[in-house]
Amino acid sequence: MIAEPANVWPADVEARILRDLAAVGVHVEYLQDLCMKGSNAPAAVPVLIHWLNVTIHWDIADVISRIFMMPWARCDAVADALCARFASAPNTPRWLAAKWSMGNALSLCATPKHSDRLLRLIANREYDYARGMLLVALVRAKAPGALDAIAGVIHELPHEGVSALKRLKDPAAIPVLEPFLNYSQADIRRAARAAIERLESLKRD
Repeated sequence: MIAEPANVWPADVEARILRDLAAVGVHVEYLQDLCMKGSNAPAAVPVLIHWLNVTIHWDIADVISRIFMMPWARCDAVADALCARFASAPNTPRWLAAKWSMGNALSLCATPKHSDRLLRLIANREYDYARGMLLVALVRAKAPGALDAIAGVIHELPHEGVSALKRLKDPAAIPVLEPFLNYSQADIRRAARAAIERLESLKRD
């Protein structure tokens, strides 16, 4: 696979995808239309999985990943495809942006069966910031070892790491969060404080 060299929307590829979608009864003018609130096109999922796997265009992969955030598109097959494409796509700057969107979609559809794959992806620093939303996906997947995995990368990915630890609802995360009370960015300090307060309340319950 190679990265898309120019920042030009591949309209010809979009037209081919739209034809494939029409063949399964999904008629839209633009691919992005499937991201719109109110869209409901589960028949599109196998077509979109195929194109996510084969496209060399980061922006097509990015839009498909955003479509996979829609409630009607969330399923094990989508999570499987997102994990696989996250691993196989290039790590160029544009593809890393698309991988962040893949992680965002995984944060909504990952299940316990994806735990090991998520842990491997998070451990690979070649994926850089694109791993951010995988931390939230790890919590959603109820992965054993989630706390240790997040703690291992939270200094690289502080925003998503703090958010993930709050969602983890494990008071054992408090010592990991405490250093971020003095972080240089105010929004992360506030998020860390809110997370700790939430986890402290769980200890009292």
